[in-house]
Amino acid sequence: MAASAPWAFAAPATVSAQEVQWAASVINYSSQLEYDSYSASQALGAPNSMPNKGYSATAWTASGDERREFLHVGFERPMRIRQVIVAENHYPGAIVRIILYDTGGNKHTIYKQPADTIQAPSRFLHVPVDETPYRVAAVRVDIDCRLVPGINQVDAIGIAAHTAEVQAEVKVATGMSFAGKPEKLGPEVNTKYTEVGPIIAPDGLTLFVSRKDYPPNHDDDEVWFSRLDTAGRWTTLVNAGSPLNNKHHNFVSSITPDGNTVLVNGIYFEDPEAWGNGFSFSAREAGGWGWPEKAEVENYVNTDRYINFYLTNDGLKVFMNVRRADTRGESDLYVSFARPGSSWSEPVNLGPDVNTTGRECCAFLAADNTTLYFSSDGYNGFGSNDIYMTRRKDSTWTRWSEPLNLGPPVNTGSWDAYWTIPARGDFAYFVKDGDIYRIRISPEVSPNPVVLVYGKVFDRKTEKPVGGALITYEHLETGAGAGVARSSPDSGEYKIVLPRGHAYGFLASAAGYLSQSDHLDVTELKKYRELERDLYLVPAEVGETIRLNNVFFDFGKSVLRDESIPELKRVLRFLESNPQAEISLGGHTDHVGDDQANLQLSQARVDAVRAFLTGHGIDPDRLEARGYGESVPVAGNETEEGRALNRRVDFTIVKR
Repeated sequence: MAASAPWAFAAPATVSAQEVQWAASVINYSSQLEYDSYSASQALGAPNSMPNKGYSATAWTASGDERREFLHVGFERPMRIRQVIVAENHYPGAIVRIILYDTGGNKHTIYKQPADTIQAPSRFLHVPVDETPYRVAAVRVDIDCRLVPGINQVDAIGIAAHTAEVQAEVKVATGMSFAGKPEKLGPEVNTKYTEVGPIIAPDGLTLFVSRKDYPPNHDDDEVWFSRLDTAGRWTTLVNAGSPLNNKHHNFVSSITPDGNTVLVNGIYFEDPEAWGNGFSFSAREAGGWGWPEKAEVENYVNTDRYINFYLTNDGLKVFMNVRRADTRGESDLYVSFARPGSSWSEPVNLGPDVNTTGRECCAFLAADNTTLYFSSDGYNGFGSNDIYMTRRKDSTWTRWSEPLNLGPPVNTGSWDAYWTIPARGDFAYFVKDGDIYRIRISPEVSPNPVVLVYGKVFDRKTEKPVGGALITYEHLETGAGAGVARSSPDSGEYKIVLPRGHAYGFLASAAGYLSQSDHLDVTELKKYRELERDLYLVPAEVGETIRLNNVFFDFGKSVLRDESIPELKRVLRFLESNPQAEISLGGHTDHVGDDQANLQLSQARVDAVRAFLTGHGIDPDRLEARGYGESVPVAGNETEEGRALNRRVDFTIVKR
């Protein structure tokens, strides 16, 4: 079927696509290979397996190739015609007869020829006729599978009131272009063996691949990786070793922005012979990668032989191509959402905007959390599988823009897939004929800009890095979680990616510490940026002071803004989980303005914070609130940066 396929027709200027009416219903058929993919219904609507798809699940395929077969279809609007068009998708030339049916059910044979192999991967068979005095309501196409070797497929049947030939074109987005040709990576990455499945780290500095047919490999594919050196060259691939590699089919499908977690194919067991269907996560440890832990997914089912996963940059969603009860074709794209306790929701089908009755695979959601790239053989294209791009329309994850073919030089007559882009969005990496290529991409193909925030997590008291800290970030306007990360176990380094369009709060947390948060507004971000922000953890000890960076007031006012609520709820949770604790809230201003006015404003603001906490059940006796005005600066007041640091609310632990 092709109602949603991105399809255009090249024909003389007087002929438009609307002047071709494609079949709308199946009246009868001799046989069909399956009930959905390859079925008679796949011949309805405009062609979507032409011109160069070859054998496709989106075309009618008879159940055998050793007999005569037929397909009888109807049209929504009976009309007088001057031609019939049949899109033969695979091994064309098997059509031996075409019969028209008028509105009275009368038959009119217009084509009768012996079958003959056509030396082409597909064709449009145009059968012109004198304008019919009757209105054509249906067409029957007979094929003789015995005389044309191979599997014969019909992709579409159309009627037209003109005799101009209709040609197929792949629909490529207007303005879609690339800056140059694909560049094959050097011998450090591509060898005489087969390298597939590239995954570029969001920071663009590490590339994972799966290497096939390499003699030292245990049994099957293994994970290898390369680093980008300071001169911009990829280093020689290094085997990732155990435990990521064993005697089964191993590949990395994702790496988080912090570089501390990878998603790997399969379920790992202590028994080296055992292997499970699904995916696992491996966390970086001081000595290397930890044992891959199985991801628990509600009602996980996959009956397809081929599988691929992708963990989004925020760590909250996993895309997968699997085959389940609600799959439209050979495999569909699904998304599963993170749940508390390290489990994942039941996979949700991305819906008919993306999925066809063919095979969709190799999903990659860009760092902007909106732009999805995937490979499919279910749309018209340049080869067996092409790479497409679509953008998410809303938060349901089931409504997407029309998928657009990336076009040449990316898509060719080969099997094209495994598109991956760093957060910067400058180059894309993909597979072509068993080698890894990259290409510089243009704005039409690029995802929306993001900010890559990096830094270290420190113990504020000792100034030593804190490894393994949990990094969380949220939308300040709603308090909704926006992503998670981990600091490196060795250095305390972290990286997160913040998509355009929101103001974010982010912080680190670890056992025995209180978090000092930070915030960043990227609502109007115009281009990719990298920003260094260290995060601090404060020991939960008497006498320690924690600055509430994400408590906000309008200028000169003491009414809490809504964006303050997530930060205040964290203070609330600390007091609830430590019922003996007492704190002293402090309000501070810069030195601009009248001293007395600043003192009064700081007191009013800290009173607002205290009122929030007591309004949520905290005993007032546990809370002291004092405004200090401009008397306790933490930075110089000579610059705006210093004055901003001095305008603050904090709290000090008085009793624990």
